[in-house]
Amino acid sequence: MECHSTYADGGIASNQYVPNSIMLGISCERCHGPGKQHIDYHASNTVDKTARFVTVPSKLTRTQQMDVCGQCHSGGSQPKGLTFAFRPGDRLSDHYFPLNETDQSNSVHASNQATRLAKSTCFQQSQMACVDCHNPHRNERHQTALFSSRCLKYHQTLQCGGSERLGDQIRDDCIDCHVPKEATENITLDNAAGTVFPPLRDHHIRVDPKATQRYYEKVAK
Repeated sequence: MECHSTYADGGIASNQYVPNSIMLGISCERCHGPGKQHIDYHASNTVDKTARFVTVPSKLTRTQQMDVCGQCHSGGSQPKGLTFAFRPGDRLSDHYFPLNETDQSNSVHASNQATRLAKSTCFQQSQMACVDCHNPHRNERHQTALFSSRCLKYHQTLQCGGSERLGDQIRDDCIDCHVPKEATENITLDNAAGTVFPPLRDHHIRVDPKATQRYYEKVAK
């Protein structure tokens, strides 16, 4: 429920919730915090254009920003208390137990995007956060050219080992080589054709020889 809803009453131990309290989907409050006080204030103070009583994630530290995303994208760790208790600006570790070594691999639900990203040299040698690649206010799924353009703000195409082989078209897809899709045994779907292992985007940014070879084969067709 925590990863697919904005809020619900209940949820301790029994994993039971009050049906008419459930706010389905992820809305503004999940990243900006409860909004009632913010709305009440600005409804009465229409001249004041400075956001009051709401968290602006871009003004948080990188760790705090990552923890906002990490509520759902760090790999399904167990809550220490009530679900939906986290507020933007809190430490994730105050609300959830740490992941074990197995959970940190690219092999569980949600693919541990935040955990895997933290293993990347790009992340370790910069102040990048999730929002450097993702605009949380837009649906940008599958737009590899768009994501690649964000890589190219910091990297030159001539730095890539495939630049001589692929030429200018290398600009269109940094993603399939360096943020490859991998299947995981922990997520399976059974259909009429049998068991399917859907590929997930591994957010550990790296040079992956197998992914690079698959990309070469794709563009050669």
